[in-house]
Amino acid sequence: MSSLLTKHARKQAQRRGISIEAVSLIIEEADIRDWAGNGCRSLQISSKRLIQLIAQGDLEPCLADRVKNVSLVRASDGAIVTVIHKIRRFKLRKYCLRKFKIRGTKTWKSMAQINRAKFLQFLTSQLSNLAIPAI
Repeated sequence: MSSLLTKHARKQAQRRGISIEAVSLIIEEADIRDWAGNGCRSLQISSKRLIQLIAQGDLEPCLADRVKNVSLVRASDGAIVTVIHKIRRFKLRKYCLRKFKIRGTKTWKSMAQINRAKFLQFLTSQLSNLAIPAI
């Protein structure tokens, strides 16, 4: 089993807290195989397959939980190149709007206020045009 793992894959598995038992389970039971570039494929076990394995008694729920979001990248020669978590650990960075004014343009905040005022004018004009029947 360890001969299939490259040095980098062993190091990344240890660094990311993924056991060799989990890696071997993914190699045996992987049912999701996606292209990962450069002739490599990504191997992963789907949630449905994990549920089937638990129901059959072939897999303990605690190991299934550890394998759930783990993916392996396998080279064309069969060696495991790396081991990764499929979930995002960090949220995407949100950039704040500019708070300063560029020469000759309005700030984002002032543009939002102008658009809000125009929208409120539009709503009031539309509401005044509605004919509401008296009950």
